[in-house]
Amino acid sequence: MADPGGLITNLEQQIASGRDNALARFALGRARLEQGDFAGAIAHLARAVALKPDYAAAYKQLGAAHAKAGDAAAAISIWSRGSAVAQEHGELQAYREMISLKSKLERRQSA
Repeated sequence: MADPGGLITNLEQQIASGRDNALARFALGRARLEQGDFAGAIAHLARAVALKPDYAAAYKQLGAAHAKAGDAAAAISIWSRGSAVAQEHGELQAYREMISLKSKLERRQSA
């Protein structure tokens, strides 16, 4: 897979050098997701959530990675937790987005 601009390489080097943080993991997870590397995306986004449990955007992307990987149950569960986190922290847009994504996936599952 191509690494446009070396973003993935740079982020991996940053993490390997001991500068591991939620933002780096989030960016790396999103880059992996965009490349279609769902397992890599899930690993990095899950780490972002572990490092910063109130990171609503990371929950949203982690749910998306699970959904794209075909694990609807995990996506629904993550978006449920993430929407609660977003609501708790006043992140109304993230809350609405995750509720919408969760509802759409649940409807597809029950159809």
